[in-house]
Amino acid sequence: MICLGYVGGIGHMLNALDESAAESAAYYGSPVVETALLRMGVCGDATVGAYKKAFVNWAERNPANWTSHMGVGVALALRETWPCGSEQTQR
Repeated sequence: MICLGYVGGIGHMLNALDESAAESAAYYGSPVVETALLRMGVCGDATVGAYKKAFVNWAERNPANWTSHMGVGVALALRETWPCGSEQTQR
């Protein structure tokens, strides 16, 4: 069973990292902050249902990660599906 609230919460938090990257970099006066947040965040708009589908697809392709913490798996799945910055061009 996949908890939509859990997957959606992680997805929304990772999206918030993307949304706040430029503002945080300006606040801290460091472009490194923006780069770090973009590397952790997810870009683009997606529904909770899309987050769930991305996680399920990722989990099916990565059975070796089934014993990892679910939050890590969700983050990896969403980052792979909706990367930020220069990673978008590598897809």
